[in-house]
Formats: sequence, structure tokens, C-alpha cells
Amino acid sequence: MREKILETLSFLQKELVLKRFYRPDGRAKTQRCLNLQPYDRLLIVLDGVKNEPMSLNGELRTVRLEAGDFYLIGKHIWEYASFLDRHEFFCMIPRGGYLRLVHYHIRGNQGHHPWPENDWFHTTLPDSVETAFALLKSLEDPGDPLLAPPLVRLIARLAEREVRKELPHAGKGAMTFEKIRNFVEYHFSEPIGREDIAAYFHLHPSYVSQLFHQYARRSLQDSIAACRIARAKYLLSETDAPVKQIAEECGFGCEVYFIRRFREITGSSPGRYRVANRRLPADPIPEKKREPKQ
Repeated sequence: MREKILETLSFLQKELVLKRFYRPDGRAKTQRCLNLQPYDRLLIVLDGVKNEPMSLNGELRTVRLEAGDFYLIGKHIWEYASFLDRHEFFCMIPRGGYLRLVHYHIRGNQGHHPWPENDWFHTTLPDSVETAFALLKSLEDPGDPLLAPPLVRLIARLAEREVRKELPHAGKGAMTFEKIRNFVEYHFSEPIGREDIAAYFHLHPSYVSQLFHQYARRSLQDSIAACRIARAKYLLSETDAPVKQIAEECGFGCEVYFIRRFREITGSSPGRYRVANRRLPADPIPEKKREPKQ
């Protein structure tokens, strides 16, 4: 996997001509089940055509993306993830403790079950990559050809440098933990627990708990709660959705329990957090199930 990812990073820097840049805002409504993540995602089309619905200036549009086109989806912004056309694309995701790099091969007219074929690699996440992502997100004119492409090539160059470093072997346990954490980050709004995850991955429940204590330094339940609260913060600051609806969308079956857990974790009630962190008005985001991850 490592060599394949290095080839893709080299191709991005030296051969691929970067063209149009899009930055979806997630405000437009759509009836499809959407892909939501608590991380920024930079996606670059490498080959073929990708007809991707996205929200631009609050309006739902289907954008025809070709090789060299790229787009940045911010944290908690929905992604349609259209796999109807044959294409290849590369995804870079700074995920807090590491950088996830994935090269997807879409065969065309393909669903999400199982997740599309891909080559992936995890490496360290330097501050320089996070800074470059922040600059890309802050561009006043996403279509500026003089700023966006150089930033993408810079991110690719920094990522390549990290991938080429000699890293200690992660081991089977670490790889298993990453798969489980990935699953949790896509299914936290569902009533999942240790036994459900253990059954899905054919593991013993106690081993699942052990992995989270070893690699996340906290329990599985605390990790699920962190994902739910992060999503709740976004909805409180970016939408007018009622607290009850937010509680349900984030996986809390009871509004009272949600308010109590939110206060325990953040030190503030949902209402006070919304007042202190309210941003630009946005349409309430309808309840949507997340797509399973690769």
C-alpha cells in the first residue's frame, strides 16, 4: 500500500494538472443518505468523470468533475459520494492523530456496499499539513487558480515526506483498532455498543474494550460520546434544528440525557453553547443515516 500511495502523491505533484476547486457548504437539502465525517476531506479526481452533487452557496448542484478537479469538504459537511461513473480519486484526511491517504478505484454504477476498492496508508500528521488545510479552507475565492492548486501540491509534498519516513510497524492490534474507530465514526448515531462492534468484526467484546483503552486512552463508550457531542456542537452552531432533533440525530434516545451528557462533557448546556457559538444562519439539516466506511 505504501508504494502505491507514494506513486499517487508523486503523480499529484509532477503530472496531474490541477484545475477547478470547489468548497461545498452543506446547506442545501437532499433526500439521499449522506456521508458525514468529523474531519476535513480533500478529494482530487485522478481519472475519469465524477458527477458529484454538492451544496454550493446553499444550492444543490451536480458538478461534472474531471481529472485535475478537486474539492474540500469541511468537518460535518455532507458528502454525496457518487459512484455511478467510472473514475479514480484521491482523498487526504487529517484525522487528529494521523493523516489518512486513500486512492479509490470506482468501477462505475457502483453502490456503497461494500465500500469501493481502495489503496490506503496512514502516516503522521505534521502541523504544516494542518496549516495548509486551514489556508485552503480560508480562501475567499475558491476558484482562484493562483492559490488553490499550489496549496494542494504543497499538501501532497508534505504528505509524501511523511510517508517516506521509516515508521515502526503498527501491528495487527493497531490496524484492527483503526478499522473499529473508523466504523464508530460513521455509525455513532446508531445504538451501537461493544457487543455490536465485536459481532461485526468477529472479535471478543473484551478485546474491543482493550483496544480502545490501549490506543485511544479512553473507553469505547467515551469515544462514541465524543463523536456524538462533536456532531451536536456543529448542529447547534450551524443550524436552527431543535435540541430534541439534534439529540436524536446524534444518537441520544432521550433529550434529557443528551442535555445532561452535553453539560458533563462541555461544561455548558446546549442552549448556552448555541448562543455563544452561533454562526451564519443555515437551514436545519434533515436526519440522515451515514454511509458505512471502507
